[in-house]
Amino acid sequence: MLDKFLNAFKMLVLIAAIIAAGVVSALVVIRLGMQAKEDVRTPAIEGNEVVMALEKITQAGLNLKITSLAYDAERPRNTIVSQDPKAGTTIKEGRDVRVIISRGPREFDMPPLIGLTQRQAANALAERGLTIGAVYKIHSPSDEGSIVAQYPSATSHVTDLDQVEVLVSAGRPSEPEMAPNILGMQLEAAKRDLQKAGFRAGAVTFMESAEGAGGSVIAQNPAVGAPADAGGEVALTVVKRPKDPEKPGTFTLYTMVLPANVPPGTVKVLQETKTGQKEIYNRAHKGGDTISALVEIGGPTTVRLYMNDQLLEVKPFAP
Repeated sequence: MLDKFLNAFKMLVLIAAIIAAGVVSALVVIRLGMQAKEDVRTPAIEGNEVVMALEKITQAGLNLKITSLAYDAERPRNTIVSQDPKAGTTIKEGRDVRVIISRGPREFDMPPLIGLTQRQAANALAERGLTIGAVYKIHSPSDEGSIVAQYPSATSHVTDLDQVEVLVSAGRPSEPEMAPNILGMQLEAAKRDLQKAGFRAGAVTFMESAEGAGGSVIAQNPAVGAPADAGGEVALTVVKRPKDPEKPGTFTLYTMVLPANVPPGTVKVLQETKTGQKEIYNRAHKGGDTISALVEIGGPTTVRLYMNDQLLEVKPFAP
């Protein structure tokens, strides 16, 4: 029994010695392996074709790792666009050198955009990695906002283009308004017709004339049928009404002191009665000046004072 025990103990000691020797051997191998990895310099491979780049990297004891593919107008297809680490960098043997490979220049056929809206065109271009660059507008019969022309043209073969230029319709041009014919009308009737046509009566000038009845319009500006801004003013020239010799006119003096802070300019005084409006004063003044104008009162009368075309006062006078 004792002999068997001694034999078993010797066997265990031998196994332990073998295991210990194996561990030491493994540690030595690991240390030697670590010491075997030397520092190397990364070779220059940018611009090289992939096979040549792989040969250089392998000879340097490194690994080539492709991280992505990219379009490039300068690098031919399957050449190295960039590398990391850069050429000449010191690294350990067995490390990776990461590279981006060129797809070559981007080539495609331009999609048709005419008739699309800008949003629709942008979506169609985005599928090809393009965007809309310059946008120009022009009046045209096409719907407002639709594309009427593009550059490059549809179906043309394009290389390395990032943005597309488009011409967009601003809709049909608005038709110019025409000044209505109010010649020969009495002033109040002419004002009503102007308002119905979408215009306003502007300055009214009274003058003696044998061409028309008193109170009638004998001239207008803009002229009949001439282009005019919608909602704009039409200046009128009206025949003075003959005065009743049996009724002498009644006059009153209108005065006003201009505000001191107004800039120098032209002062106009307009007299408005039921028969129309006329200018009774027009001179240059500065702030602080006193304005005096003789106003004929033959009925309800309103005086309007303007300086530099800005209304400063409205004053009514009763007969």
